[in-house]
Amino acid sequence: MNTLFKKTGRLFLLSLLLFSIAFHNNASAQAKQKKPQIKSFSKKLFVGKSYYVKVKNRPKKSTLSYSLSKTSRAKINKKTGQLTTRKSGKITIRVRIKIKNRKYKSLHKSVQIYEQTKTSKISGKFLPNATIKTRTAINPWNHSIVLYSSRILLQKEVSSSKITLTGKSNSTTPKLQAHFDSLSSDGKKITYQLDKYSEEKLCPGNGSANGVYKITAPFLSKPLSINYKERLTPNKVQGFVFDSEQRPIFGTTVSLCSINDQNRITKNISSAKTDKNGHYCISDIHSGQYIIAFQKDEYITSYSQKFNLSQTVLCQNITLKKKQLRLSCKIANAKQNMKGVSVSLKDESNTVLTSGLTDSNGMITFSYNTNISRKNYTKITYKDTIKESIYCNNTLPDAYTSSQIKLSSYTPNKLYYLEVSPASPLSDDRLSYSNYQTISISFCPNNSTSEQLFIDCNLSEIPTTKIKSLYANTDTISSYINTDSTINNSQGSFRTCLYQEDGCQITSTTIPFVNLSFSSHQVQLTNALNSFFTTYNICLPDGKYYISIQPLNEDHSPIATAFLSKISITNNTICPTSAFFQKGVSKTAILYGNFTNKVYSSLPYTLYQKQDNKWFALTSLQSSSFEHISDQSYRSSISLPVLEIGQQYKLCSRNPYIDFVDSAEINTTWNFNNTTSNLQFKCQEVLASSHTATLHHHNIKQIMIAENVLLNAQNKKDCVFVDYDKNGTIISACYVNSNEGHSFYASSHNIFFFDKMETGKSIKTTQASYKNTKFY
Repeated sequence: MNTLFKKTGRLFLLSLLLFSIAFHNNASAQAKQKKPQIKSFSKKLFVGKSYYVKVKNRPKKSTLSYSLSKTSRAKINKKTGQLTTRKSGKITIRVRIKIKNRKYKSLHKSVQIYEQTKTSKISGKFLPNATIKTRTAINPWNHSIVLYSSRILLQKEVSSSKITLTGKSNSTTPKLQAHFDSLSSDGKKITYQLDKYSEEKLCPGNGSANGVYKITAPFLSKPLSINYKERLTPNKVQGFVFDSEQRPIFGTTVSLCSINDQNRITKNISSAKTDKNGHYCISDIHSGQYIIAFQKDEYITSYSQKFNLSQTVLCQNITLKKKQLRLSCKIANAKQNMKGVSVSLKDESNTVLTSGLTDSNGMITFSYNTNISRKNYTKITYKDTIKESIYCNNTLPDAYTSSQIKLSSYTPNKLYYLEVSPASPLSDDRLSYSNYQTISISFCPNNSTSEQLFIDCNLSEIPTTKIKSLYANTDTISSYINTDSTINNSQGSFRTCLYQEDGCQITSTTIPFVNLSFSSHQVQLTNALNSFFTTYNICLPDGKYYISIQPLNEDHSPIATAFLSKISITNNTICPTSAFFQKGVSKTAILYGNFTNKVYSSLPYTLYQKQDNKWFALTSLQSSSFEHISDQSYRSSISLPVLEIGQQYKLCSRNPYIDFVDSAEINTTWNFNNTTSNLQFKCQEVLASSHTATLHHHNIKQIMIAENVLLNAQNKKDCVFVDYDKNGTIISACYVNSNEGHSFYASSHNIFFFDKMETGKSIKTTQASYKNTKFY
């Protein structure tokens, strides 16, 4: 026992000794490892320079991320630690160290950023660590020069600087001076402005000062090169294109053409397009004799007077007139000219532009301008279809244009429709023309169409519409009829309506039972409808239509639902159709609302049914008199006809007093699925419409007075005054009419230069671009 105790004690002491040794070694290793810290910068930090932040004693397998306390004074790359200074002041640099499987550790260090106080040369350079370059030419408008720096500059570094320009290819060119004007907000773009003497040297008026110039300055390590081209070069034609209301015309094609001794155009030399201000410019033209053509689709092509161009900038302004149209149409049939026929002119959106009736010669004329010549017209012949379109070199008879209807708007290269409607209610003799269908003739006036257009329209009669066969199933109305063709104690009938494809009703008739032949399950309506079509001369062109048939009792109340279906007419014949009726349900519509003390009697309404997303008028209804319930509350009712379950209907008011409160269309729509309860609709009184006459003031374009500048514009010819900003961008262009006598021009804009452009004269400008052309 003692031996075992001794052995156990020895093992315990040995284990304790080994643990002490290991702990001591580990503590020594930790004591030897130094803490990480941000390394100090070897030099002071100055504005506009870049530095790198470094960490001493960085742990192995660790990642660093960098940040700053004042980002307005400097910026730092989050990953690389590159520090770029912006402003002077104190900043705190933060470095976060992440070691694998351990927490983040943060380091902080505060540093001071200093400004460069010295402006003298450092290592032979005025601007240390800055590379200066040119990117643009000398501005020919305000004669400014822009230099670009590779680093941020301070205002005090460049505010007193100057640059010198000398001709690179010609050493005898006088030196030009430019002084400091401004420094951009980012500190990298310096603008210099040439003095007045230098501006005059750069503007001799003949382009002789154009070329490459050398820039020298004390702060530049080597000279820079810059291009210059005078704004107004010789042999240039420019001007403006306006419409008759002095508005600029965009996109006009302006062509400079050479002419021979007979004043005929021989060649198209050059062309240009007008901008949004109506301005055009054609440059680099050889001296010679020219004429200018101005072309725009909607306008009449115009030409300038011939002119000689030699060492000058010539102005050619033009006012274009819109292309005119006079449309004459002759309507006739095989026997005679058709008087009193309704004719409408529509645009491509089917909007009626104007309309009228033909005269005793079958003629009607729509004119955008009554002074159009009748010679050289385009003729379109129509007979069933458009047969031909030809250009006629002779003169249209005066009788064809004796009476003209004003056409208020017209645009070339747009599609128009001439709609001829002999059977229209607007026609004088529509009953005689009822067997003529409405036709639509499409045409598109363009640059190849003469301004006088003549349509010769020959109409053909269409035969009376017939129905091939029409049978109606009588199972649901058998209690009202006998198979021996007699009526069961009533004088019932079928109400039949025809509709256009868009839902508009064409005609309707009521066919009594006594005129029909009934069998055990059906009745034939063919003969009765054909008799009606013949009696009233119903002539329908081929196409898609709708038909509705509803059986009525002796009180003209429906005894079954209405049959509504699409039909087609081919070769003036309605395709075979079979009608089926449903029993349906009858309901009462309760109308209620708060009205004044006025008691309304029976009022009219119309019931519509929906089919193929179109509404078809089924029948007219009358409400009962409105009954006073309490205070200003009134109630009335309408007995609705037999309606089919699951169909959609609409009840619309046809009176000027009471309307429904339901939707923006002022109607009530319901899904007729509930077969028990009555329908209730809230109504309201319709107040009398109050019409307010609004006076529309036209924008009157006035000739304004400029700031500190009054120009006498008492001209023999019209002219245009153009305002520019300091970079040569057009601010505005104002047309001055010589007929106004003594006029003054001005602009309310902050202008730098302006030009006076008089047609056929050289340009005059306030800018130093030409010798002896300045005016103030």
